[in-house]
Amino acid sequence: MGIPNNTPHFEQGSNNDLAIVFSCPGWFEQFHVRPAAGETGRNLEILLEILQSWQVPDVPSRAELTISNAWDQVIYEEADSGRTLPEDNWVVRPENLERLWREVGTTRKWLICSGASAQTAGNALLSTPGTPTMSCKIIEIPHLSNQGLNTRSALLNKDLFGNSVAANKQSHVRKRRRLEVVAVRMLRQMGLYGYIPLGAIEST
Repeated sequence: MGIPNNTPHFEQGSNNDLAIVFSCPGWFEQFHVRPAAGETGRNLEILLEILQSWQVPDVPSRAELTISNAWDQVIYEEADSGRTLPEDNWVVRPENLERLWREVGTTRKWLICSGASAQTAGNALLSTPGTPTMSCKIIEIPHLSNQGLNTRSALLNKDLFGNSVAANKQSHVRKRRRLEVVAVRMLRQMGLYGYIPLGAIEST
């Protein structure tokens, strides 16, 4: 049986070099019947555009990108007693890892894991005995929701050159500066140092 396309948690793309995993679908994804349907999806598109503008190879468009989630069930605050994320022990269940492998297991180069739940699931895919082998590398980034980009733990308060992001009064500029830092963190994990803008500070 083939993988259904589309669902709130999964969208099959045509590019096999790179795929992204988020935490779980929420209300917007349920309503639009596609993953990353709200602000998270818009931030993803900006991130891809930044990487493409730096001429990073093998970066797909949103339409070409395979998108999945660590947990395939819809969770949102109003329907789940304030819960917005799955428990870690849910995402590492064998049946869930098998489902996730069917969706992203053939990714050739990089599996982007956005947020803690996705990182837990992605690393479990590589380390759990009995899970089929994957040839790609796990790349860990903050969750691309507005909340994820703005949370203190994301350490996105400085731009590429060490300037305060909050000093800019335009919210769309602040967002782009944070996403540029995320892009540089991705490139460092990928080993693609030659595509990092000149002058970007080492601590980015």
